[in-house]
Amino acid sequence: MRASKWAKPLPTLNAEASLRQRDTLLAFARGLTPQDVAEHLHVSLSTVNSHKTAILAECRIAWQLAEEARLDYRFLRERFAGFCARLGRL
Repeated sequence: MRASKWAKPLPTLNAEASLRQRDTLLAFARGLTPQDVAEHLHVSLSTVNSHKTAILAECRIAWQLAEEARLDYRFLRERFAGFCARLGRL
């Protein structure tokens, strides 16, 4: 039986992650674009991009992803949408 590409556990944002980083992650998991997230959270696009960078860095470490791997907000939607749906947060 082949292991699923989703078999790895989802990373948890460390204790340093802010509430806004968590809100940003949930918004991306819902399928929002960076501009949509900025409007939804009433913050600048630059702030959203800073949160996204921090979240993706945590994912890169937790899943031991190569530095060369291209990650963006779509990666967060793909990896966290099902998780958030199971929590009832979508």
